[in-house]
Amino acid sequence: MQQSILTNIFLAVSLMSTAALGKAISVPGPAIVVRQTNPTTPAAQSTIMSCGEYSRIANLSTVGANSTYRATFFEASPNGNQFNAEVLDTAILKLPSVIMDRALNEACGNLTALAIQEAANNFTIRTVLQFSNIPPAAPLDISTNIIFVCAGALFFMTGIWMTMP
Repeated sequence: MQQSILTNIFLAVSLMSTAALGKAISVPGPAIVVRQTNPTTPAAQSTIMSCGEYSRIANLSTVGANSTYRATFFEASPNGNQFNAEVLDTAILKLPSVIMDRALNEACGNLTALAIQEAANNFTIRTVLQFSNIPPAAPLDISTNIIFVCAGALFFMTGIWMTMP
C-alpha cells in the first residue's frame, strides 16, 4: 500500500486537533436540560391492569407462542399476517411482567394456565381465538413426487461436485 505525504499530513493534523480540542470541553460536558416531566400522579395507578386485560394478554400470548395455533390463526384471519404478528408479539412481551405481578394474580387467579388449557380445548373443536369452524388441514402428499424431487436434487448436486476441478 502506498501512502502519499498528503495523507500523512492530514492524519497528523487530525490527531493534533483532536488532542488539542479534546480538553477544551469541560469534564461534565454540556448541561442536559429536562424538557419534559412526568405527571405527578402516582405510578401505581398506571400499572394497575384489569382481569380482562390480563386474560386477553394471556390468550394472545398463548396463541402467539405455539406455532400450530399461530399458523392456524394467521390462516383464518382476514387482517393480514404482519398486523396479527405485531399483536401476538406484543402480548408475548407483556406476559412476563403480568405473570410476576403478585397483586394481579391474587385478584384474578392464574389466567395464563387457564389460557393454555382452554386454547388446547378450543383447538380440538377447531377454534382459535375468535375464529371457529376452522377447516382441518389437508393431508400430506405422500406420493412419488417427493422421491423424484429428492432424486433430482441429489443428481444435480452430484453433477456439480463431479465437474468441480
